[in-house]
Amino acid sequence: MLALREGEELLGTLVVDVRSSTVRLFKMEIPGETDSPQARLCGDSLLRAAAVFGMDAGAYRLESLLEGWDSFLIARGFQREEKKLYCLLSKIIRKCGD
Repeated sequence: MLALREGEELLGTLVVDVRSSTVRLFKMEIPGETDSPQARLCGDSLLRAAAVFGMDAGAYRLESLLEGWDSFLIARGFQREEKKLYCLLSKIIRKCGD
């Protein structure tokens, strides 16, 4: 589970795992309206954290199993394949050279 905090305040969480070179996104919770600027900022931050986590684990893509976040994810480069949404990590983060 990834948690986004500002001081002691919990701004959001994202439950993930890595399986077969894919970071699977299971559940994202952000208090308040999901389409508010604050929620979008928190969602972007959690998505980037998941991508970095996956890159460190050798993954190359994200798979969404999230409910209610389709439009948010599609706006960030996810594409539908059958009933799921996928996105290459390279659309979310870039690996810098040493």
